[in-house]
Amino acid sequence: MILLQVICTIWTCLFIPLLNAEEFVPKVTETLSEYSFSLESFDDSNSLIRLDNQVVWISSDSGENWEAVKEIEGHILELIVDPLHGQDRAFVSIHLSPKFYVTDDRGKSWRALTIPVSENCRLGTSCSIATHPTDKKYLIADCPCFINDNGYIQIQNEIYFTNDGESFYNIEPSLKKKEDDHITSSSCNFVKSSKDSDIEGNDASILCLFSNHGYDSDRHLSAAYTQLALSTDGGKTFKKFDEFNDKVIYQYKILKSHIIVSTQDDRYNEMSPMDIWISNDASTFQKARLPAQVRHVDMYGIYEDSIGRIIIPISTIFTNEKNDQPAPSEILISDSQGLKFLPVEWTINPHFGYIDIASPHFLEGTIIGSFHPSFDYSHNKGKYNKKIARYETKISVDNGLTWSNLKVVDEENADSFPCDITRPERCSLQNPFYSI
Repeated sequence: MILLQVICTIWTCLFIPLLNAEEFVPKVTETLSEYSFSLESFDDSNSLIRLDNQVVWISSDSGENWEAVKEIEGHILELIVDPLHGQDRAFVSIHLSPKFYVTDDRGKSWRALTIPVSENCRLGTSCSIATHPTDKKYLIADCPCFINDNGYIQIQNEIYFTNDGESFYNIEPSLKKKEDDHITSSSCNFVKSSKDSDIEGNDASILCLFSNHGYDSDRHLSAAYTQLALSTDGGKTFKKFDEFNDKVIYQYKILKSHIIVSTQDDRYNEMSPMDIWISNDASTFQKARLPAQVRHVDMYGIYEDSIGRIIIPISTIFTNEKNDQPAPSEILISDSQGLKFLPVEWTINPHFGYIDIASPHFLEGTIIGSFHPSFDYSHNKGKYNKKIARYETKISVDNGLTWSNLKVVDEENADSFPCDITRPERCSLQNPFYSI
């Protein structure tokens, strides 16, 4: 009898939730607008925020009711929920202004902050804000400027730092500008890129890349000088890396466990081969071993997988005009130390064009690779065989060991497809512009 009661109790606990699940109907709320708008949500809450016709609106009940924010003044350029503090913080930038607004309570209250840009800085857009993953008071502001230098317009950006969330000071580049430099640029990022970062450093540790470029009368690059430097006091003092003294630093990216830097030896040739350097401690860099020469590395497309390996898409876009068949675009994956890279056999087709990859953090071990064909008509006048240049998208769920096509699952509309969707090896989803 007792056993029967236990079985009935278990059955009741399992069956009633199933009934409730079948009866559940999601509530849909409609909000009309005459204009296009951007919509963001705060993490783990029912709070939504949207930018609609230069007005910021807040909802605390999943969009059923909306209230306009009255504190924000000026022509709004962008609304962003802080990717590192998505539970409660958002930023609103003002077009052509060093002023922006921030909320730390899901839009209930807003405060205005102004970056003290130099007097001769005419903003081309607004200042962008980078946040610290653990300390919300630490911010880096990047302000692109047009500078009038005795009648000549020069492009440069000014970097500012705050350690109290209120007052900003300018970060002076440690690389000095020369008279014949036409474009100077700076970029700074926190050494800790995530809350679970393995790279050592205090909260004020930042890595900066300073660059000066000169061009001749035909607008061809005449010289490029760069410097990568580390600061442990929020940009007040810097230590440069001697490994890069005689090199041109192209880009850098900070991941959870690694810092990646791409360099070129020839400062007068933008298409010279690149080297990849890796650091695991933000103190020293080692050159990585690559299977072949590379000339185009998009740092923004680099990811670190769930076991600490670096994934780099190599896109062959521009080539030497004497080369009728360039090296194919490919995906490289490193060992756990990030120092030895090997190509991934993710497709049997040779490619010439762009490769994008995504490794979403919420799908551990998953990598999506997407190829977009491109032709270098400026050099070879379209000699490449178009038959091998086609869109291709594949997915791996085992950290890149095996790859498969994206199967289309739509039995009700199977007849509407031009191919047999039950055969994914011949009929699969090809989407070069996915977003995850």
